[in-house]
Amino acid sequence: MFVDDVLIEKMEGLKRTLHQPKDLAKNPVILPNRPWEHRRIPFGSVHYFPQDGKFKCWYLAMNIYDSRPGFRGYRKKHHVPIHEAAFICYAESVDGIQWQKPNLGLHEFRGSKDNNIVLTCPGTHFDSTSVMIVPEDPEWPYRMMTFIGRWPYQEDLVKKQWGDPPPFGIGRHGHYAFGSKDGIHWKKLNHNQPVLRANDRSMFWWDPVQRIYIGAAKTSHERKRAQAYAWSRDMINWKKTSDWIHIADKRDHPDDEAEAAYGFRYESQWLGFAEMRRVRKNQVGIVDHGTTINWELLTSRDGHHWDRPIRQLFFADAGHETWRYQVFKIFANPPIERDGKLWIYYSGKTGTVSVDKGYQPFEALCVATLRKDGFVSLDAGQQP
Repeated sequence: MFVDDVLIEKMEGLKRTLHQPKDLAKNPVILPNRPWEHRRIPFGSVHYFPQDGKFKCWYLAMNIYDSRPGFRGYRKKHHVPIHEAAFICYAESVDGIQWQKPNLGLHEFRGSKDNNIVLTCPGTHFDSTSVMIVPEDPEWPYRMMTFIGRWPYQEDLVKKQWGDPPPFGIGRHGHYAFGSKDGIHWKKLNHNQPVLRANDRSMFWWDPVQRIYIGAAKTSHERKRAQAYAWSRDMINWKKTSDWIHIADKRDHPDDEAEAAYGFRYESQWLGFAEMRRVRKNQVGIVDHGTTINWELLTSRDGHHWDRPIRQLFFADAGHETWRYQVFKIFANPPIERDGKLWIYYSGKTGTVSVDKGYQPFEALCVATLRKDGFVSLDAGQQP
């Protein structure tokens, strides 16, 4: 595919072109249209199971969850109690477009268990969620890493669920490991303790060749967001390294930050997606409400050392005329091959990252398609 120059000794008269995926006309494919979903589906994973003939999706449904001093407009009017603010839910589909949300009867929401909730975190908050499929593991073929411990907390619920004192607090939150036999019933794998101390927007994947779990662990570098390489053999004991999967450098815009990253094996190499956060600031240097997120393409030859050789946006700028405007979040799964095309699932959000005065954010699951092996091309110029 020639996404980088590793196998190229010399190139003349050719230009490397990045090809952007095309949005499905029926987007969004999963809407936050149930009371417990509020208005946001920002994170999750979609996997296809050929033995079942089904797409399965695990997604985080969340809302603004408190009304601290200074919140105004939409935030102040529509906040919800902390125990209703974030749930991990399940949906399934036979075509990847029309989705069903089955009533699983597992967790109560406002007096009823008629919902598709598979995980709750009473008294605190979920964030970035990654579901991995490990079919060779007979005990836990479904694995999950998710961030738990966002503030503020509802102290009585936290102590009841997590013990006293709870494993949360400034500097004490982190990512928790879960396992499941069926993708519906989940169990914490490390009691009530996080397995990795990393910030919220970290992402994880399973490498079946090396038989290790890999994480892009959110941290900071030179006062900017960055993603460090972490790995584990059992998803419980993690090793963080000083190597970067995704970091903003001098080739990027001065206001760019490395928001998140996700990698996957593709043919004989590794590819990945990197979220680039363009931090908009006002005239006095305070972060404004115009912050955006788009993607760039990641490449690697060993799954450990990564680069972004093509510094171009993976998604076309949507503009104000469409429902999804300038925020694209990676779903934690590789592209799914269907009929010669790669299906790339993502979360699209109306508006920018921050919630402006009176603005009602809306975030939903979308899918874009790209020709198989069509990430980049080498194109000849007009000169022979």
